[in-house]
Amino acid sequence: MALSYDITIGAQSYSNTAVGPERRPVLAIDSDIGIGGSVGTCLIEFGDITWADATIGDPVSVSLDAGDGASPIFTGEVAQVRQRAGAQWIWAYDDLAKLARTEVESAYEEVSAGFIVTDLVDQAGAEAGDIEDGPTFPSYVVHRGPRALHHALRLARLIGAELAVDGEGKIHFRRPAAAAAAHRLVWAEDLIEIDLGAHAPVRDSFAVFGEGAAGTEGAERGHWLPTDLSGVSGQAAVQAGATADEAGTVSAGSTGPLVRTVLDGALRSAEDAGDVAQARAQRVALRPLAGHALALGRPAIQPGDWLELAALPGANGERTLSLRALRVIHQLSNRGGLLTRVEF
Repeated sequence: MALSYDITIGAQSYSNTAVGPERRPVLAIDSDIGIGGSVGTCLIEFGDITWADATIGDPVSVSLDAGDGASPIFTGEVAQVRQRAGAQWIWAYDDLAKLARTEVESAYEEVSAGFIVTDLVDQAGAEAGDIEDGPTFPSYVVHRGPRALHHALRLARLIGAELAVDGEGKIHFRRPAAAAAAHRLVWAEDLIEIDLGAHAPVRDSFAVFGEGAAGTEGAERGHWLPTDLSGVSGQAAVQAGATADEAGTVSAGSTGPLVRTVLDGALRSAEDAGDVAQARAQRVALRPLAGHALALGRPAIQPGDWLELAALPGANGERTLSLRALRVIHQLSNRGGLLTRVEF
């Protein structure tokens, strides 16, 4: 397969298909982006220290083409430059690093969780992608001390959403949902290594409790502390899939023996509490297996994409799995070519 790359660092461009000074081969590219709040990274190695005149803070973008069209795999900024006689290494971080070093102090009234996250992203100087609204909070305070990334992750954990960055550097805040597979990887054709296993559940349901009497007494009495919590609580349980390899479903209004109790005063109604319980249970239901797969380069795969893993060997013959990518790692080297590691 034809393999090409295009890299931009500051005002300089590098491509193995270019003609002239831009045709400067790299020794390696190693990118790592994903879901969960870990800052994405990209390492670019040049064989000549004169080829890249990079400074801290320069914008970086990397795209790869394995024969199906170019796909962006990383966008961020230079964070570190190292040199020695025969090589130069450039490390870049994605825009979650901006949230990780930004302190924000704000008070919000009658806005959604998505609105708050968008504001945090804007104040950090990053670019927002798909932002799901989630529940609306009568009041919410973001205080100094914890960085913007901490506050965004807290909101994601509260409402059952995920914080992620894609190859274009956009920050997404959304709840996972079942979907058709966007990519198909076949054992012994695309897949060269797979390591998957079912994990013992630590929770099988959620009981969420908010605060205040707005749900039963009206918004003007939201500051009351009720004795009846039915107006500010919700439950949801995970129903296992037909087999251990299949994603499960969510049943509202019930709990199981491994219930996780969530208490958060930002929630003020049974509707919001129930919505959060179902969303948090959905995250558990959609991950029946954990592990990773290693495949020949597939730069189009992005965190959050659903993958079909086909023709996998099994005790009862071949099997097909549908799993969602949580982290995507692309590794290009002059020895090993392009490999893509997907973590589930």
